[in-house]
Amino acid sequence: MYNRGQDAAAILVFEQCNNNVYAFNSATHSGDGFFLWAGQTTMDNGEGGCNDNLIFKNDFSFAPTNGVEVTFSRNRISSNKIFECDNGIWGGYSYGTDIERNEIENCNIGVAIEHGQDNKLEFNKFRKCGEAIKLWARVSQPTDWGYASKRDTKSRNYMINYNSFSYNKLVFNFLRTSAIHGINNDTASNELFLKADTTVKDMSVSRFTCCDEAYEPFTAKEKEILKIKLPGKKNLIAIDSLLNGRGEIRMTEWGPYDFKSPLLWNTNPVSTSDTMKFDIIGPKGGWKLANTGGLKNISLSNGTIPAVITAIKTKEKGQDIFIELEYTGEMVITPLGGKIQKGGSYRFNYRNALLPASWEVKWYAFDSLLNPVKNPEAIGELEKHPPVFTGQAADVNYAWWGGVGKEKKYEQFLTVAETDIDFPPGDYELGISWEDVVHIYIDGQLVLDEWKPAEHIYDESPHKELSVKLAGKHYLRVEHANQEGFATLIIKLKKK
Repeated sequence: MYNRGQDAAAILVFEQCNNNVYAFNSATHSGDGFFLWAGQTTMDNGEGGCNDNLIFKNDFSFAPTNGVEVTFSRNRISSNKIFECDNGIWGGYSYGTDIERNEIENCNIGVAIEHGQDNKLEFNKFRKCGEAIKLWARVSQPTDWGYASKRDTKSRNYMINYNSFSYNKLVFNFLRTSAIHGINNDTASNELFLKADTTVKDMSVSRFTCCDEAYEPFTAKEKEILKIKLPGKKNLIAIDSLLNGRGEIRMTEWGPYDFKSPLLWNTNPVSTSDTMKFDIIGPKGGWKLANTGGLKNISLSNGTIPAVITAIKTKEKGQDIFIELEYTGEMVITPLGGKIQKGGSYRFNYRNALLPASWEVKWYAFDSLLNPVKNPEAIGELEKHPPVFTGQAADVNYAWWGGVGKEKKYEQFLTVAETDIDFPPGDYELGISWEDVVHIYIDGQLVLDEWKPAEHIYDESPHKELSVKLAGKHYLRVEHANQEGFATLIIKLKKK
């Protein structure tokens, strides 16, 4: 499951971008469907923003992060479809914003707003969310931040009226927010209605079992937009596609899968079972088994797309796993843009050439006095102390948010991963992604020295691949350190 997204977006709006209309767009399966940020000028002086934009009748579903993100600005979000996102709408520091008539379903949080003011949420439908509406403020703001020093950033003044809430785990979650008022909200079949503590002041949001008020009509501007004749315009809210769902985000070696060519997709990649399961998806057509290696008892040798097959690993030493299928059917556009005309033959495959390994991993906390990032010689000193955490891993594939450890999280830490592998003679590719710094040793010899944090000045996770010729038993050691923020260490060793 692809779940990173970062701040990738289908539609990006920033730096004093005002009075625009964004309507009738399909922007599904994006990092963020719609991302609006006031811009650095506003962050510095507290003035301006991306204001008075209308976000109307779009489909922003299936975003790993936010369906709609609007921050430090005043806007209107109306009549959009936002299904199966982390946050349906994230509105940090939004003020004077109208959120109306949106369909928000199967999100972790339907609408999440921190430090918002004078916002209105009306006639929305919240269904099957972890939390429907979350409003909160932090205890304090950074003293050196221009926006916070020039603006009132309290969380206050909300109107929450005529919304429908059904099958949510929690309807309202409020913290450090004042003046929250709501009437005529339909709240049927939810697990919990309200979570709020003594930091919430002046709140009157009542539970109702039905709302008989007339449905709010479109604004005059929205009525005019609905009259516009656009070539190929569809009612996106009514679209139901086989591609719906975040599970359809499949990241291949060429990028996101686009369904224009057949794909053999392993559906249980982290299973420890000897049974492998595959989906065969893509354009309609037929397929047959062409080649295989490292597998036995393949459940089907031919069929039509879509299909599901299983196979059993043979576990032969040095044998990678390989299945190749041959397809005939509709026109194929290959991942590199080539075209196979309808009825032509096209071969596609799945290969896993990763070498099995058993890594012993240890993590050590460090401070400014014994910092291996600045002084690599400190690694030996840190290893004289007990690790704060240990583990065994067949696959080194880590991403840390907030540090490592059990009872206590350490944001500054050293990772040491070690393994012995018996290599069948051959050429191998050792790939590694990291942040902040990394060393790789083979049999005590340093083969990769990336202990240079200043070379990566942006928020990035560098990646490198080493080509090595190996045979017999070899000892691998990886040293990695993180000073702050997000950290990652990913090691892939595969036969070429």
